[in-house]
Amino acid sequence: MKEALLLFWLATGVYAQSDGPAELPHSIPETRVSFTSKHSKLVGPNQDLIEAIHSAAPGETITVDPANVTKLTGLKQLGNDGQCPDKWLTIKSASALFADDDARVNPSLAPQMPKIIIATQSASLSLAPCTRIIGFEITRTQGTGIVYNLIRQLTHDIIIDRSYIHGTPTDETTRGIMLSDSHGVAVINSYLSDFHCRAKSGSCTDAQAIAGGLDAVGGGVYLIRNNYLEASGESIVFGGGASVDVPSDITIQYNDSVKPMTWNPLDPSFNGGTAGNDGIKYPWVVKNHFELKNANRVLFEGNRMQNVWGGFSQVGAMILLTPKNQGGANPGGLCPGCAVTNVTVRYNWMSNEAQVFQLGNARGGGWSRGGGNWSIHDNLADGLQYATCYMCGSFANSIGSQYDATNPPPNALHDVSVVHNTFLLAKNGVWLSPPAAPAASAASAVLLASSPPPGTIPMSGIHFDYNSFDAGNYGVFNSGGGKNNCWSGAYPAMNLKSKIATCWPGGSFTGNQITVSQKWQGFLPWPDGNGTKDLHAGADMSKVNAALANRK
Repeated sequence: MKEALLLFWLATGVYAQSDGPAELPHSIPETRVSFTSKHSKLVGPNQDLIEAIHSAAPGETITVDPANVTKLTGLKQLGNDGQCPDKWLTIKSASALFADDDARVNPSLAPQMPKIIIATQSASLSLAPCTRIIGFEITRTQGTGIVYNLIRQLTHDIIIDRSYIHGTPTDETTRGIMLSDSHGVAVINSYLSDFHCRAKSGSCTDAQAIAGGLDAVGGGVYLIRNNYLEASGESIVFGGGASVDVPSDITIQYNDSVKPMTWNPLDPSFNGGTAGNDGIKYPWVVKNHFELKNANRVLFEGNRMQNVWGGFSQVGAMILLTPKNQGGANPGGLCPGCAVTNVTVRYNWMSNEAQVFQLGNARGGGWSRGGGNWSIHDNLADGLQYATCYMCGSFANSIGSQYDATNPPPNALHDVSVVHNTFLLAKNGVWLSPPAAPAASAASAVLLASSPPPGTIPMSGIHFDYNSFDAGNYGVFNSGGGKNNCWSGAYPAMNLKSKIATCWPGGSFTGNQITVSQKWQGFLPWPDGNGTKDLHAGADMSKVNAALANRK
């Protein structure tokens, strides 16, 4: 397996280097077509694709007539355990439209794609080692209840390329691709859509386009590049349950992550949802776009994210970095070894959200190994607190580390750099045009803060510098918790400079470009070095635009 991976420095020149406090991924899967494609044979429209694959020799390329349809009624593995790195098995559409290029596909190409249909709830597609699939439509039968995974039990050295992977507009389909317990997997140039769970309907509660980090054996080294991703829960999530390891070396670049506004109950285009098992129409359960609960060495770069709102278990945040030992009957939780470390989030563009970044350590059934070494810079977030943001909260960002005096945490969030980001309020949005949307609070602030109290393990190395933002009503607000939260105190007497020194030792809050569109009520004065005319604050848009241009 390792031979089939290209060291990151060969591709980018940044092997073993860091971005601020975060170490970058060491490895990415090799995805050049010339690396996997050798010889060729054709599978006709009425031939058995599975039989043809099993009779193929490692190193062959099987081209499949677009009229070919394969239905799966159970877990079925395609491939024949090719020999990496020299003899991959490539399975691709015979259509000339799937030339050897890096262009992203879209649903209009479905007639040119052979189809694999997940025909029952328990069915899924699996891929054998050293297998590349190109130009397939992978979907499910409509009206057969919840389908949990279209693709799962991937092995190692897998490339899913230029494929249309989707649920249906009205069915509950939990997940497109499950990466757990796989190694060296690339999902590139593909279109994943219609993954959603219906509110108050049943066992489908959280849907993703791509998920991982729940390893019974071990996983890691993933590339998710140049895809369209659509899911009601999270487009991408790692963690959220038990795992024997922390998957490492995850590169997520140049994707479009979208939640259609037709899913938003406050948007004029809302289609009203579809009936649940009680016959009542409920909306899809929306959470966020990108979430890490268990991951290490992650690069999240050049992605375009649009539309998120609250109303379920989230408040309308785009990105959550929240290491979590999920709950369970065991008081120690499900994943005491889970952690989120060495994460770089840069050059992304996010639009229409209540909250941009939610960053912090929290307890599930027990404490995790915690989080730190996060570099978050040169990101643009606009449409913040937009007027039709359903059930949204009022804090643009959150940074914190939970504390419990009866069960003290073994760690605290550390070495987090949030610098050179631009946060733009929506015109006529919640903050600027009261009355607010349902459940929105008047306590608007650019940052909601918490940290363990003095005398305990402190948060350290927290930097919120050279950002451009509107302060809201309170600028920086505490998340409550009384004596368990270092940031708690009476308003407006708190001085932000002294709070930084006490609650974020070694941290900083400087160089920020601040506008105040609301009546200023708390935390006076701003620390020296912050103001309204810092030309160096905000995202470097030349770098943001250059990264976004890689979406093809």
